[in-house]
Amino acid sequence: MDTVFTLRKILGRRGITFARRICASIYRALGIQRPPSAYRPLGVSALIVSYNEEDWIEESMESISDLVDEYVVVDSSTDSTPEKARRTAKRLDKPLKLIRRPPGDLAELRNIGLHNTSYRWIMVWDPDFILHEKYVEYLKRIIYDLSRNDWYYALYWPHVCLDIDTRHYDPKNYLQTEHWIYTYHPTLKYKTINHLERLVLPLYYIRIDIEKPLSFHLRTVKKPVRLLYRHYWYKALWSGLVGRINLDEYIRENIVKDFHTSSIEEAAMKFVAGKLASLAEYRGSPLPYSKYILRKREINSKNMVR
Repeated sequence: MDTVFTLRKILGRRGITFARRICASIYRALGIQRPPSAYRPLGVSALIVSYNEEDWIEESMESISDLVDEYVVVDSSTDSTPEKARRTAKRLDKPLKLIRRPPGDLAELRNIGLHNTSYRWIMVWDPDFILHEKYVEYLKRIIYDLSRNDWYYALYWPHVCLDIDTRHYDPKNYLQTEHWIYTYHPTLKYKTINHLERLVLPLYYIRIDIEKPLSFHLRTVKKPVRLLYRHYWYKALWSGLVGRINLDEYIRENIVKDFHTSSIEEAAMKFVAGKLASLAEYRGSPLPYSKYILRKREINSKNMVR
C-alpha cells in the first residue's frame, strides 16, 4: 500500500490512473484477483464516522437515502448525534449499524466501520456531507453499470466546501476531491499518513473521475466554540502536542494571547468573525444549493448553526 502512495506522488494523477488500468487488466487476464462479486452482494453501504455532528447528520443521511442500502455509523459523540442517527434511519426505513467508540485515531475508527459494512460498494460519507438530490439517480446508474463489469473501481468527484455558514466559501480552496465511493475488498485498510487518515487503494483499482461537483461539504458550518476547539486541536496536532497536553488548558492559554480574552465564547465569536472576513459569498456556482441546505436555512432564522 505504501508503494502505491509513493507511485501516486511520482506519476501524478494521470500517470497513476493509466498504471491502474494496466494493472487491473493484467490481474483480470491472469486471474490473480477474485472479482468483487465473490465477496459481497450488490449494494451500497454508507460508512459514517461521527463526533458531535448533531447539526447536519439528519440532512446528510437523508441526502443519500435513495442511494445506499444501509448506514454504518461509528460514533464518538457526547451530544445528540447517535439519537438523531437512529431516528433518521428509522424514519427512512433503512438498516443502521450504530457502533459506539471513544474518540481516537480516525483511521482506526474508519477501519471499524469498514469491517462492519455488508455490501459491495462503500460510500464514505461524513455527517456534514450533503449529496445534491439531482445526482442520486446519476450515481446509482454509474454504480450499477460498473457492477456489471465486476472490476474494482473508485469514484472520485469534488465536493463544494462551504465555510462558517451556508452562505460563504473560500474561493482559494473550495473544491475537495476524493474517492467517495469505492468497491470493497477484504484487504482494504485505512492508515494514518502525515497525521491524516488515508485509504491507499491497490493498483488493480480503476479510477473513475467525475469532473463536476455532486455534493457539498459543510466544512466549517459548526458552532463557534466547536470551531475554536477544532482550530487549536489542529494547531496542537501539527505541533506534535496531541496526547501530551490538556487541550482545554492549551486553549485557555492561547486565547488570551490570540484574542485578548479569557472567555471561550468571546474568543469563539472573534475567531468566527475573523474567518468570515476572508470568505466570499457563495451564489450557487458551480453547484446550486441542495434542498437539504435550504431547508435547514429556513428552520434556522439566523442562517448560522449556533
